[in-house]
Amino acid sequence: MFRVINNYLNNDDFFKTIKIINSPKVNWFFNTNFLYKGIEQTKQISHVLLNDLIKSTSENRIETNPIAMSILQELLKELKATTVTKAQLKLISKSNDIADFPFTENNQDTLTAIMYLNKNNGYTYVEGIGKINSEENRVVIFPSNTHYFESSCTDNDYRALLVIEYSVD
Repeated sequence: MFRVINNYLNNDDFFKTIKIINSPKVNWFFNTNFLYKGIEQTKQISHVLLNDLIKSTSENRIETNPIAMSILQELLKELKATTVTKAQLKLISKSNDIADFPFTENNQDTLTAIMYLNKNNGYTYVEGIGKINSEENRVVIFPSNTHYFESSCTDNDYRALLVIEYSVD
């Protein structure tokens, strides 16, 4: 299963999510030792929303902290997610040239959804599919055991993503 969906959330829900992410309520953490093949890569900051097995309720509500709930609730409802194993916000800093980050793979029998939170010339490369360009409010969904990597961008101060690993029953 591989899908790319543009304008995934309605504008009100999308911009409400962006407003929360940009608020002082979300703490960001700088990843200082990001090396690939011995070469220092573009800097990345992140905020882990969920990193444990979380079951959503039958009303599609997340039982966790209010910040994660306010950011994820509408997106998880659209994804029809019943179990979330990971949800993380990522900001990848601008670079002089596009830099590719290492391949990522999760061996779990889950799906990965990446929501692009801003438009820029960065991309996600999914093995067997190719490049998916960063467009605001676009979501790409694929099996979590698929290799993929993220890139930096050169035309915006940062590249913003929301990465979710989840299951549907």
